Formats: sequence, C-alpha cells, structure tokens
Amino acid sequence: MIQNLLISYEENFTYDENKIVERLRTYYANGSVSYTSKISFFYANDLILRADYYDSYDNSHTWSFQYDSQGRLTVVEDCYYYNGNCSEKTTSSISYNSKGTVSITETYRFSNDGGEDIFQLELDNQGNIVDSFSQDGGCEDSSSLDYDNNNSPFKNIIGANSLFVFFELSFTHAPIIGFYNNALRIQNKTVCDNSSDNYSDTSSFLYDYNQEGYPRNIVVTESGRYTTTISLEYN
Repeated sequence: MIQNLLISYEENFTYDENKIVERLRTYYANGSVSYTSKISFFYANDLILRADYYDSYDNSHTWSFQYDSQGRLTVVEDCYYYNGNCSEKTTSSISYNSKGTVSITETYRFSNDGGEDIFQLELDNQGNIVDSFSQDGGCEDSSSLDYDNNNSPFKNIIGANSLFVFFELSFTHAPIIGFYNNALRIQNKTVCDNSSDNYSDTSSFLYDYNQEGYPRNIVVTESGRYTTTISLEYN
C-alpha cells in the first residue's frame, strides 16, 4: 500500500524591536520533525552586515553585505562551507541609476566551475521589484510583477529592502513576494533561440488581511495547477 507523505514547515522569527535577529525553520513529514535550519542576522549602524545559516544536515552558509554612503546594498557575498572551507562562493555587485533600474553582476565559483550572470531589475516608486531580466546562453528570462497597496509582512525590518528577497537570502522559504507591498501576480517568461525551450508561467496571490493591512492568510496558485496556503501570525 502506498502511503501519502504530508510535508509542511513552520517558520518562527525573533526580533529586537524592528531588527530581525533569527529565523528558525522546522520541516515536518507526516507530523514528525524531519529537518531544521536557522539564520542569525548581525547588524552594524542599522544595516544587516552578515547572516549565518546552519541546518541539521551540517550545511552552513555565510552572507556578507556591503553598502554605499546612501545605505544601498552594493555587494553581496555568499559562501557555502564544506569541512570549514568556503567551497562555493558567489559575489554579486549591484549598481543603480536615477531611473530606478538596478544592475546586478553575479560571479560564482565552485570547486570545478565558475561563471557570471547579469540581471537587470526595475523598481517602482515604493522600492518593489516590478521587472527583472537576464540572459543565459541562447535564452532570455524575464519576470513582471504586480502588487497591492497593503503592507508586506517584512516591510518594517530595519536595514533591509526588496533586494534581500531577490537573493537566495530571502526572509522566508514561503512564496511571500514583495518587501514593501504584496505581489498579486508574477508572470515569468523564457524565450530561447531554440523555440522548443520557450516557457512561461503565472503565479497569482489571494490575500486575507488583518485590521492593520498585513496579510494573515495567503493562497498562491502557480499556473493554475499548484496551490500553496500560507498562514501568518503576528505577536
């Protein structure tokens, strides 16, 4: 007899006033704990300077952040440690222009490989990412995002912005998109020289808000096929 496996997870966030201190994630398989992970955040001058990741499989990451004189994120370094050494490293350099466009050059180094990716992001006047574009070989990837006017659950975290969500270091594993407001729809498209590799999908988000305008329940539907339900509690 085949038994269905129910997978779920819970995330708990610790704050020092409006500074995020720790995120603890616990995975469950049929109600039993199967895996845990933790990220600890460290500040300097009200900016997140470093974040350390550990999990119950002995994996560890360290993200470090650099900023310009306006407090804007300019460099992100991500090290994956194996046997105490930084065996995989990604360095992202970020530049800005006056039109709200952000350019990110991501250089990665693995034990036997390396390369570079370039991304273009466009921000709205609230600082939300509304468009992204990148090229990979013979393919062009683009995303377009629409938002509501309500508060994202992470809006008031000191020293953070929407770019933190863009990198692998997002505050949550759940598909909660948007740092200032909440995404209503994401359209992803891949157009390749070989048209058989073309791809597109759309994710839609339905919210139930509390009296303060923060989401307390989110239903995410991906391309009309997969649905994720997220429940949020605030203390």
